[in-house]
Parts: sequence; C-alpha cells; structure tokens
Amino acid sequence: MNLVKKQFCIWLILILFLSVSCSENQEPFNENYFFEAEVEGNVFRQEFSENLTLDELPLVFERDRSVSIGQINSMIDTNCLSSCISPFYINMVFDGRVGTREVEVLEQLQVPIGSFTTDYWYGSTNVTPEPSKISVTITGADESKRVIAGTFEGEAYKNQTQTPVKIPIKGTFKAGYRIL
Repeated sequence: MNLVKKQFCIWLILILFLSVSCSENQEPFNENYFFEAEVEGNVFRQEFSENLTLDELPLVFERDRSVSIGQINSMIDTNCLSSCISPFYINMVFDGRVGTREVEVLEQLQVPIGSFTTDYWYGSTNVTPEPSKISVTITGADESKRVIAGTFEGEAYKNQTQTPVKIPIKGTFKAGYRIL
C-alpha cells in the first residue's frame, strides 16, 4: 500500500510539473513583422512577411547613428499578409534600447475608429491638454539582424472630440530596424 501511495504521489507531482511548465509558454514565436494596438476595446493588427526588405517593409523603426531615439513612422497600407486595415498610420518616437521607458511622443496612431495622440490633441475647443504618457518596453533590438520588438502601454487622447479625454492604449510590435 505504501508503494502505491508513493507511485501515485510521484505521478501527481509529474503531472503538476508538466501542466505548470506548459502553461508558462507564451504565444508561439512568430517570425513575421507586425504592429498591434488595442484601443477602446478594439484590436488592430497589421502583419508583414519577414522576407520583405527594409525598402519594401512599411513598418520600420529608424534612428540616426548618433542618437538612440528613433521612430516608427509608417503608413501601413501595402504588403500586408492578410487584409490591410485602412486607415492605419503610426508615428511613435521612442528610445530603441532594450528596457522600459516613456515614449517621447505618440504623434499619431490612426485606425478605423479614430486618431490618437499623446501631445497633439485637436478637437472642438482651444484646450491644450498636458501630454499623456505611454511607456514602451523594448524586448529586443538587434541592429545586425535589423529587427526591433517590444510592447507599449499608457493613455492617449482621441482627436476630434469635444474635450480631451485620455483613452487607455496598449500594443506590441516587431519591426524592421534601420540606422540612418
């Protein structure tokens, strides 16, 4: 009887170990470039083949050799792997080094439900609101492989509203990386 209990406990521990180790896996690794943003409960994602050159890829983080600040500034309406979302425009400036920091500015994220910004709100009044904040976490930046990946989260203003209201925003990206 004691041997049966020990075997049962060993099997139970093994099953628990395997279930915990399997549940820690995150989403499958995806080689494709993408930009995904969640705004007002809607998720917008554009995805591009890893086989596109930096000249063909409409999603590229660019920075000058002398500084770490760069920007994703892309009109995404071509070369999508599936149906392209239109309008879809990004102009986000941030430090391209691995780690977490505040985004310099989300000048504009334009998706079918509207245009969002941290600094350049325009609407029905002459109010100039304080800039909202978005943090970016760069999880990988490889100049030699020409790829940058990360996440972002914070608040942005929705343009063309009566008054400036902060809207939660978050997302992930994997983009080409070009040094000018």
